[in-house]
Amino acid sequence: MPYTRKPVKTSKPPPKKPKQKKDELFDEVQGKIKDGGLRKSLKLKEDDKPLKKSELQKIEKTEDGKLFSFRSSKIKMTPKLKKQLNLAINMMGGK
Repeated sequence: MPYTRKPVKTSKPPPKKPKQKKDELFDEVQGKIKDGGLRKSLKLKEDDKPLKKSELQKIEKTEDGKLFSFRSSKIKMTPKLKKQLNLAINMMGGK
């Protein structure tokens, strides 16, 4: 008598969320962040040169509670500043 395999019940995979576009991601965060919050935290003036992604990545490596210098200012790393840096880096995108 030949061997016959019983059918296996499979469950459906969970539905995938549609990918969000960059504009939609920004709209989601827009009401939760203040304009210039990171610049204020880093003690920058409005007329200072723009922030670079590489600068922010170097700062982000600083541990919470430690002092670091950024453009001739001494700043203490806080959890809030870490979140601001992380968001700024993600918003800059690219490589």
